[in-house]
Amino acid sequence: VRRGEMPHYTGEEIESLFDKHSELHLLIDECQKLAGKMFNPLEINKLVALYDYMGLSSEYILSVYAYCKNKGRQNVPYVEKTALNLYDEGIDDDEKLRCYLKEREVFDSQVGKIRRIFGLGGRALTKREEGYIKNWTEKWSFSDDMIEYAYELTVHSTNKPSLPYANKIMEGWHKAGITSVDQAKESSFEYKKAQEQDADKDNKSSFDTDEFFEAALKKSYENLGIKPQD
Repeated sequence: VRRGEMPHYTGEEIESLFDKHSELHLLIDECQKLAGKMFNPLEINKLVALYDYMGLSSEYILSVYAYCKNKGRQNVPYVEKTALNLYDEGIDDDEKLRCYLKEREVFDSQVGKIRRIFGLGGRALTKREEGYIKNWTEKWSFSDDMIEYAYELTVHSTNKPSLPYANKIMEGWHKAGITSVDQAKESSFEYKKAQEQDADKDNKSSFDTDEFFEAALKKSYENLGIKPQD
């Protein structure tokens, strides 16, 4: 089954489905409790279509509804859209949904911590920002301490929180095989030391060049029989 235009059911068809599937009526009741209101015919139609046309179980639909409510979005159109998007992603049965929701719960918990660290407030994250956080927590498996240290380095360098900048720092750590704050601090120390050495070389080179030109200028004065002035 694949969605195109979701079907519209008449009142008689819905009553017939309720008679045929007792759990469907219970599903609507439970969803209404989550929503805190009675559904209108259009809202009921959308949930019935998910069950009857898309073939999603009552457990699946109720779980998606509860998930959406936890996000503060308990209106039926949003629940329908979420369920269909999950279906499109291949999360099309109860077991796959349970795994997804468990992973999402862990991710949302980590997002909450990162929101506090970076002062992101309650605004919705962009897809790119979610991608950064998945890199840190799932792909590269950095600890909270590592993320906090990346935040400190970011603010020190840019004077503001920046997820893209922090992502570059942690991407460098990942490529270098750095997995602890101590290793990151040692790497940062070595980097600063190398920078200072490069700066010393530049200064010495500049000093040597100045000495060369001063000596050359003095020799030119002597050849011309001119006494250089102080």
